[in-house]
Amino acid sequence: MHIMNHLKHTLIIASLFLCSCSDMGAKKEPLKGDRISAYAAAPNVIPDASITTKQYLIPGAAPTSWSASKYPSEAMGKNLELSTEALKKVREFKLSTSRYSNVTIPVIANNTMFMVDNSGWIQAIDLSAGKTVWQNNDLLKNPALTKLLDRKKMVFGGILHHEGKLFVSAGFKGLMAIDSASGKTVWHKELSTMVRGVPVYANGKILVQAANNNVFALDAEKGDLAWSYWGVKGSEITPLDPPVMAVYKDVVVSAQTGNALHGIHINSGELAWDSLFYEAYEETAGLFTVSANQVQVTSFDGLIYANHPAGRMMAVNPADGHVVWKQDIDSGQPFWIAGDLIFTTTKAENLTALDRHNGKVKWSTALSSFAPKNKKGKQSAIWMQQPIIAGGEILLASSDGALHRFDYNDGHHLGAMIVSDSISSAPIVANSQLFIPSKSGIVQLTPPKSK
Repeated sequence: MHIMNHLKHTLIIASLFLCSCSDMGAKKEPLKGDRISAYAAAPNVIPDASITTKQYLIPGAAPTSWSASKYPSEAMGKNLELSTEALKKVREFKLSTSRYSNVTIPVIANNTMFMVDNSGWIQAIDLSAGKTVWQNNDLLKNPALTKLLDRKKMVFGGILHHEGKLFVSAGFKGLMAIDSASGKTVWHKELSTMVRGVPVYANGKILVQAANNNVFALDAEKGDLAWSYWGVKGSEITPLDPPVMAVYKDVVVSAQTGNALHGIHINSGELAWDSLFYEAYEETAGLFTVSANQVQVTSFDGLIYANHPAGRMMAVNPADGHVVWKQDIDSGQPFWIAGDLIFTTTKAENLTALDRHNGKVKWSTALSSFAPKNKKGKQSAIWMQQPIIAGGEILLASSDGALHRFDYNDGHHLGAMIVSDSISSAPIVANSQLFIPSKSGIVQLTPPKSK
């Protein structure tokens, strides 16, 4: 009991400390010294003067289909093809319910949008015609799948589109595969616990992380269970944070709730290595005992990149788990990689760019200057989503329905436009078109046709 009280006390103090940072960097002033131009930011994300002379090139624009519900591997590391100079609303795809409607983020492939709404229906929408192609309600009809589904039928999970199939998890006690052309269920598999992770594909297997951190590998064709990995116990993954694992060759990397990354052999399910964000002797080590698994893990260009809700980001060698670099930037938020830079937002409300090779901060921009004000002149609550790079600019959505644009090279604010009454997830760029998930549906925006 004494230990639990001490832990609660530590977490309360830590929470107060992190909250106290929210007003830092509110002043819009140039940073002093010979650094990349930026706005004033929290002290822990001040740009590193030693990298100001390095050239950071925007990678060539690349069209992509958004085939995974979160952090698609085919888009990460690229500058997505999109004209951001003039965007206009084309249409909005309404869902059957408005509450948390897009926790399960849709995927887009072959000019079709696939999504799961909160009533439990899985549907495909032709983006050219704006019409529903098919609907599948097998999730609601199968007791094995709905066994632990929320009583209000709110779904939390993810979708993967791979070689003509949709692999769907939605917070229920299982995983299902659907033919993406016809909408018919190919197979379903009941598992031992709720599955909230986004499925990933590797070596003929579908890999997914469960709410209790267990990892399951199933045959992609038949759904047979190949192996299961016993994850770290003590804290479950929250519904609003579906985790995504990263794959590098024969290893899948899982963020285990709390403090560790586990590299797991894809063919056998055995542990290959593990790496810690925080060592036990560090002063901030108590912060890794968090209840939410908000760790993003991404594989890019031979390294695994990951962050931690306590604010530490690191790069790891996927072959042996060796930590290449660690950086404390008060982040713990979803990030994006484009070329040699990593972009993320911090708890102190900064948009920050880091050198992905060494973790040094290139520039940091205070976001509080762009937050809306209420009638009393105070800053309204604002939730900046995962930044993405499209059209050579940084796009960052806020919960009040605004899409903000920032300069890639120095982080200056280029403007914003209201696209919805609210935004619930990061923007989706697919085949040069922009989609914004809102609480009521999916808003489609596209640049006007050139004359």
